[in-house]
Amino acid sequence: MKIIKTTLTFWCFLLLISAAVFAEDNRGYNFGDQKPVAEYFAESLARMAQTENRDDAKNGRGDWQRYCFQLGAPNRQAEKNLAVKLMTEALLDDANANAHFWLIRQLGRLGNASCVPAIAKFLDSDDRLIRDQAVWALANIPCQEAINALRDQLNREGDGARKIALQNALDYHQKREPVKFRSLDEIVRVLEGSDKNAWDEALPQLAWLPNLKVADVPNYQERIARLAPEMQILLMDALASAKDRSAQPLAFYLIKQYAPLPKDENENEKSEDEKTRLEEQRKAREAVQLAGFRALGPLGDSQSAVNVLVENIQNSDNTRRANCVSLAKLNYNDTDQHLTDAARREENDDTRYRILDAIAERRSTNFIPLFEEFISHKDRGARSVSVSALERINDARAIPALTNRFIQETEDNGIKERAGHAIVNISVRVDDEDGRGEVLCRVAGGQNDAGKAEMLPIIGRVGGKLAKDFVLNALKSGSEEVRDAALKALCNWPDAEVADELYGFARQGDDKARQAARAYIRVITLRAEGRSAEEYVALFEKAMGVAKTAEDRQLLLTRVESGRSMEVFRFAAKYLDDSELQQAACRAIVDMANDSPFHGRYREEINQVLDKVYNVTNDNSHKERIQRYKERK
Repeated sequence: MKIIKTTLTFWCFLLLISAAVFAEDNRGYNFGDQKPVAEYFAESLARMAQTENRDDAKNGRGDWQRYCFQLGAPNRQAEKNLAVKLMTEALLDDANANAHFWLIRQLGRLGNASCVPAIAKFLDSDDRLIRDQAVWALANIPCQEAINALRDQLNREGDGARKIALQNALDYHQKREPVKFRSLDEIVRVLEGSDKNAWDEALPQLAWLPNLKVADVPNYQERIARLAPEMQILLMDALASAKDRSAQPLAFYLIKQYAPLPKDENENEKSEDEKTRLEEQRKAREAVQLAGFRALGPLGDSQSAVNVLVENIQNSDNTRRANCVSLAKLNYNDTDQHLTDAARREENDDTRYRILDAIAERRSTNFIPLFEEFISHKDRGARSVSVSALERINDARAIPALTNRFIQETEDNGIKERAGHAIVNISVRVDDEDGRGEVLCRVAGGQNDAGKAEMLPIIGRVGGKLAKDFVLNALKSGSEEVRDAALKALCNWPDAEVADELYGFARQGDDKARQAARAYIRVITLRAEGRSAEEYVALFEKAMGVAKTAEDRQLLLTRVESGRSMEVFRFAAKYLDDSELQQAACRAIVDMANDSPFHGRYREEINQVLDKVYNVTNDNSHKERIQRYKERK
């Protein structure tokens, strides 16, 4: 009995932890959420399948894998099915050969019977890695079709090692293959009995039941209420995963029935054993109630779900997290309006903040007016979450409200800085040709001199043709305060579009020259597509001419690796005899030599310079790297 209870508790614990981890993990990711699945897959596939840029292909695989992890969530079944369909179709196209291995890998995690034939054709592949990946995928796809494909291949396979791999895959699949239960009612009947071994056999089958419906269980609420708490949790989570909205009353029942126990006035006088028992009882009740709260996210179909989640959002840390996740997941007609009304009528600042935080996770443009309203609220939490929410919604319509918050925020609480980041992040997602910075410049143009001075450095971080015209006009006709801010804008520029203007300031002898010189060094040492080696060297020579201090010249040398070429290598090497710049030159040379094809192409000349670096550098890591480079074949 104790062993069985421990096992059930362990399952329950794993479910709770996995639900919490999934919710927290996915708050930080936004892969594809702003695009339809098909569009995001097309972009990822183009990157995975191309052979020109291995780093981009690798990043494409990583992005699609993280997105597939998200699609494994219980509330994204439709998107998951579409992703499986798209990956299956891509497997049938030889033009995607470079991505086949990675598509099979993800289908092994998300796939179903529909993708089995496409994967099975790779069981005969001459590529061992792809062949092994196909075997692994079929071993992990829970359906009879996968078993049949593995058996068919085993029956005709002549290679001994491959036969062993296929048999191992079948054995593994067989261990995972569930006992077939025809309905949830059968499982509940087993759980109502006293056979603990049968419990252990039945509970894992919840995830395998097709079309899981609580309607299969006559008098389900009364019967489930009599089950042990661990079983109630597992059943509620399974129904939520299946998105059986008819189970919403059961979620409400568990929330009410397992409300936290009130504190006993005489509890301090109880024995330690009694206190321990009460604490365990409270934890068990909270676990069941949390299952109800979690279920309302995918199952809630009315305003009552919003009301229950909001009313209990502050019960405990665990409850708050579960309720925020469920509020973010709710999906029924008028959900957004009911959440908006709940936020506006809430009088408690902390509770309102939690509601707004949950709403922010929905990333819906429907909430722009709500966050524009609360971005100026007296409560710091409401202002903070509103700034973050508008950034995640990523719509240029939010820039005016963010700009006003940026200018008006005077407290040292990080909100001003975050508003600035939000303005930039929204603006830079617009292509230059589509008018990047247009809204921002229009808003800044309506400000007084103090407001313009606040906004100009932000405009500089956005960059683009419209922003450049706005900044240059401020330099010509603005007040001294505005002109100073316009120079900061040029120094903040994200690319070399304003290099000539910065060079002009850097050549002057006033206090602003060094600021401009350092900004000039930064922008010309950014990688620029189409810039020749001769052009890089010419820019670096000009930067050396306007650098005001040895520190600035050292900064330049540590950044010239961006223009890696033999001409730039020689440019850095000529400073090995300069006592002030010697160590910075060593770093630049060692960094450039790290590129194997570049080193191999000019091995003799580069090795001569590396020998000199080895003798003058004071960085032992440089010496170790030089030795490795010279040992390359």
